[in-house]
Amino acid sequence: MDYAALAVSLDESMSKMRGETKNGRIAALPPGGEMFILSVVVASGDPVSPGELSAVCGVTTARVAMTLNMLEDKGYIIRETDKSDRRRVLVAATESGRAAFQRHDAERRMMLERLLRDLGENDAREYIRIMGRVAEITRRHRSAAPPNRPAPAQAPTPAQPPVQPQAPTQPQAPVQPQAPTPAQPPTQPQAPTQPEAPTQPRRDG
Repeated sequence: MDYAALAVSLDESMSKMRGETKNGRIAALPPGGEMFILSVVVASGDPVSPGELSAVCGVTTARVAMTLNMLEDKGYIIRETDKSDRRRVLVAATESGRAAFQRHDAERRMMLERLLRDLGENDAREYIRIMGRVAEITRRHRSAAPPNRPAPAQAPTPAQPPVQPQAPTQPQAPVQPQAPTPAQPPTQPQAPTQPEAPTQPRRDG
């Protein structure tokens, strides 16, 4: 049983689910990683813009820019100015980058081969058959999907009417000071009470 050939068939089915560039299939790798983006650059053949990488890989332009910086530091890609439009930057794989991707691709296929050996001949063939069906259905759905359309422009927010300035508040009249309360005349001291005359004792008959 040629498990190496089965691993190639499985890899091709998985790559179909990822999509294709104009010059080749996209490797079945986790999206957004260094090797995934490098595989798209290698498969593209010709230099590609970061914006095109973002669209093909399905990741944000910020993620693409960060990954390209790491690949450039390793010497796997180079950036160059587009000769037809000097405002545009293009990305191309170096010989070192292509060799690094080929080594990684070979290791990945060896891993798939070990997986198929562990499954055994019957289960391995059934697994590849199912993955092939899934790949064809995925590809058919992708072809039937309408092209991405730009989001409709939002209606401009109507301008709010200017706020009418409020009339200045009339100053309040100053509070008139209250007239001082006239002083009360001093209280006249009361005359002392006259002591009552002592009661005369009564005399009996």
